[in-house]
Amino acid sequence: MHARKGGADQVPQMDQGIPFVFDVDGTTCFNGTQMPPEIVAAITRCRAGHPILFASARPIRDLIPVLPTELADVPLIGGNGAFTRSDGHIEVTKFSDSVRRSINDIIDRYELEYLIDSSWDYSFHVTQEREILERVDQAGLAKRVAREELPEYAKVVLFGAGDVALTELAKLGVTINIHQSEDLVDLSPKAVDKATALLALNIPAGEYVAFGNDQNDLRMFENAAYAVCVGTSEVGKLADRVITRAEVGTAIDALSSNAAAEVVS
Repeated sequence: MHARKGGADQVPQMDQGIPFVFDVDGTTCFNGTQMPPEIVAAITRCRAGHPILFASARPIRDLIPVLPTELADVPLIGGNGAFTRSDGHIEVTKFSDSVRRSINDIIDRYELEYLIDSSWDYSFHVTQEREILERVDQAGLAKRVAREELPEYAKVVLFGAGDVALTELAKLGVTINIHQSEDLVDLSPKAVDKATALLALNIPAGEYVAFGNDQNDLRMFENAAYAVCVGTSEVGKLADRVITRAEVGTAIDALSSNAAAEVVS
C-alpha cells in the first residue's frame, strides 16, 4: 500500500456524515455488469451513516443497469462529470456547437473511430472490437443513431488518435483523458470533470472520501479529503491509500465506521 498523507495502515479521523464517492468500472465493478456482493454490502452499510454517490465515465444510461436495487436511487455523476442525476433529475453539460464541429472535423480528417453520447442516445463507428462497447446501453434504454442526429455531444471517446490529432484536440480547450491501454481518448466539455460535478451537487472540495482507479479520477482525488486508489494506476500517486480489489469492502467499512465513531488515527 502507498500513502499520500499518512501511514498506509492508518485510518484517519473523518467527519460524521462525510460523503463517499465511488467510481464504478475497475473500482467497485470488475466485470462490466454487476458489483460484487461484498462491495454492495459494504457500500450499503456505509450509506447508513454517509451520503453515497457513484461517479463514472459511463453516461447515466449505462450506469443504471450496473446499480444494485438497494443503491439504485443514489445521486450519480456520469460521463466524467458531463452528467449528474440527483433526486431523479438528470442535468447534462454539452460541448458548444463550435467545438462539436471541430471534433467532427478531426474525426473526418484523421478517420478516427468514435463513440459519442448525447443526453441519452448515442452514436459509434468502429472497425474492430472495442471493450468499451460491451458496456454501452446494456439495458436497451436508448437508440444508436448517426452522429448528425444527436441533439448534442456530451461525451466523446475517440479511438486510435495519434499525436497530431491529440495536439489539435488540445487546442479546443476540452477536458482530455488518455487511456493508452485501451487506445482511446476520452473527451468532456471544457472544465468538466468529476470534481466540478461534485461541486454542482453541492459537495465542496476537501469534503468527501473518494474511491477510484484511473486517470478519470485524478481531479476527484486531488480535491478529496481522503482518496483510495484500487489497483496500481499512476493516479495512485495522488491517493492516500492504494488497495487491491479484494480490499475494497474492508476499506469502505474501515473508513465509514471510523467516521461514524470519530476515531482518531
